[in-house]
Amino acid sequence: MKLPALIMVGLVLAPASAAAQASTWGNGFGFQWQIGYKSVGGGYGDLLTDGIDADINIFYNHNKLRIGGGGNFVSLNVVEPLQDESVSSVELHAFLGYHFLRGNFQPYVQGRFNFVRMRPEGHDFDFDPEAPPEDPEEGENLADRRAGFGGGLVAGFEYRLSRKIGLEANASIDAFATEEVDLAEIEEPSLQGTFTDGNRWGFRVGINWYP
Repeated sequence: MKLPALIMVGLVLAPASAAAQASTWGNGFGFQWQIGYKSVGGGYGDLLTDGIDADINIFYNHNKLRIGGGGNFVSLNVVEPLQDESVSSVELHAFLGYHFLRGNFQPYVQGRFNFVRMRPEGHDFDFDPEAPPEDPEEGENLADRRAGFGGGLVAGFEYRLSRKIGLEANASIDAFATEEVDLAEIEEPSLQGTFTDGNRWGFRVGINWYP
């Protein structure tokens, strides 16, 4: 009769042990490193196409909630005929996420608020050297940075390999608005118009570390 009793004890204690482990894994600080792909649409999509991005974050987990912040960095390709140029995008963000499950597999959804800074990296966006303005102001030159704000959603999952390490994969979509961009400054007939906004979608994979 000892074997059935031991089996019953194991069945009772196993869920409690798993729940305790999940609760322990669900709380505390963590660091996140991700790499992925990002595509641009909207007004900015008339000028930019896509690029490889990096996402770095610090966060705190409390039960099913995750709050944190970090940065996103990407060098975006430019449409033809300026395909040899690129535009850097630097984003600082804060986020709040909700994990639907606790334990090894943790699907989640996350809302982000972003500060975005866009700046061309090449010289084709500079003033015409033969006819520069007499007293240029910041923002008049297309090569000057454009800053703005935006927000978006991230959906994905984390799979915990151990107490300290988790693997993560997600997809994201967001919208943003900046100061006005006037493509007429490039003096390229195929690129015309003005815009102040854009949207982006992408996906990333990465690793989380819990010290």
